[in-house]
Amino acid sequence: MANVIFKQGTRAQYDAISVKDSNTIYWLTDTQEIFKGEILHGKGKEATALASGLMSAADKQKLDALSAGGAIGLSAVDASVILDTGENGTTIGVQISKQENNALVLKDDGLFVSPSSASGSAEFVIEKQETPEEGFAATYKLKRTEGESSAYVGDAINIPKDAVLSGGSYEIVETAGTPYAGAEIGDPYVDLTVANAEESHIYIPLKGLVDTVKAGNGVSVSENTVSLKLHESNANGLTVSPDGLSLAVATATTAGAMSAEDKEALDKVIASVTWGDLDGEVSA
Repeated sequence: MANVIFKQGTRAQYDAISVKDSNTIYWLTDTQEIFKGEILHGKGKEATALASGLMSAADKQKLDALSAGGAIGLSAVDASVILDTGENGTTIGVQISKQENNALVLKDDGLFVSPSSASGSAEFVIEKQETPEEGFAATYKLKRTEGESSAYVGDAINIPKDAVLSGGSYEIVETAGTPYAGAEIGDPYVDLTVANAEESHIYIPLKGLVDTVKAGNGVSVSENTVSLKLHESNANGLTVSPDGLSLAVATATTAGAMSAEDKEALDKVIASVTWGDLDGEVSA
């Protein structure tokens, strides 16, 4: 009988041997397999998530099913996930709720949320948070309030620890492209001033978050300022000032309201006139 050589090592070391000796028994310590040369003589342990090894029959069935498009072991976590098996294997889809007022829709390229079309006025306030986010000196958030409902919108504004705000104001864009790229004349924005040597500015565009007011009959809107407008040639004495609307008393040369004295005098004149037939004379 021939002598037999015994060697032990890992599966990787065994695989690295280009020519296995047929008179050598190889004991693979990590997979617990025994080879004589290239012939397997002992079954190793099953593989786990932490250690390599042989695949069990049940795991092989699952792997074959997944490779063929099956869904063995898969289940939907909730109603938002749809699993369906057909001729082309198993498909996984997204389900959209059919409840009313759902702004979420499924487009060809993915999920899409339509811009809000809710009517009514909304108020926007930048609030400093009591506790800043980790690593920052201060955190600000834009709060939207409509009716009794309030919610934070957009991303948080984090101020680094080496810079805090010294002030802020609500502004309207007067020059296109200034003070930030993409700015259009009439767009509202928030201008935050940072308390540093350069007095840097942070600009927060509010377009799409602030309701737009449009002019109607008798109303003029210019740069978010609403005012009343009067007919230039037929105002009949009606004027508008910072104090409000006013109607001047009529004179011999200008139209306007009739004073109480003029009304009394006119009534006396009418009372003193004798009215006859339309074809006759009128006497006083």
